[in-house]
Amino acid sequence: MKSLSETQYYNIDKTESVNIIIPEFVGNNKQVKTLGIWCSGGADSTALLYLLCKEVMRSTTDIKIQPMSVRRQRPWNPVKATHVINKITEILNFKNMLPHLIYYPDLKDEHQTEWQEFQDRNKQNEETGVWDVLYDGITSNPPEGAMPYDTDQKDRRDPNVTHELITTDGVYHRPFFNTDKKFVANIYKQENLMSNLFPLTWSCEGTFEQTNGYLTPCEDCWWCHERYWAFDRY
Repeated sequence: MKSLSETQYYNIDKTESVNIIIPEFVGNNKQVKTLGIWCSGGADSTALLYLLCKEVMRSTTDIKIQPMSVRRQRPWNPVKATHVINKITEILNFKNMLPHLIYYPDLKDEHQTEWQEFQDRNKQNEETGVWDVLYDGITSNPPEGAMPYDTDQKDRRDPNVTHELITTDGVYHRPFFNTDKKFVANIYKQENLMSNLFPLTWSCEGTFEQTNGYLTPCEDCWWCHERYWAFDRY
């Protein structure tokens, strides 16, 4: 796959690496002009958005980035994501960020779950050219025994499985999928983002009451434990 830009990033002790790639063409020789990325406001997708912006700035093309969020079971996602998108734009003086797209599936429609909305929008957005390549910041779970209890994402994020990072047509990229959140934490530290960008990210899935209206992490859910395991802070 010919790329417009590709950079390899390592963790601090150089034991793991990921490649951030912007392909020149995907599928049936479709030229890449827009990169889509799902932004939850969490640490993983935020780190990936930051690296993608850097990659675009390295290239000599006018590639655009289209950030997207879904507001369903996690009502904080669009708000937290907006903050990190704005901060990354500011830190890098990034000029090619398209307006943040937020999708609001009907909460009364039991079929249209958050996961279903992602699937429907992925298909629709690919077909209508909202983006040419889609990036997802999903990571693997911590190693077995590192966490106090399991997540319902255990099978999907199994750290013992080698996950596909790029589909054969080059359209879907998940560069962090064979690493865990400690790798992501290393990116924040090496890029000097712990004081300006990391505090704006949000991993907690506690309730409105447990989080002071989504202002302070509950420090008790699985996702808070994973964040503390990786970053030594919530």
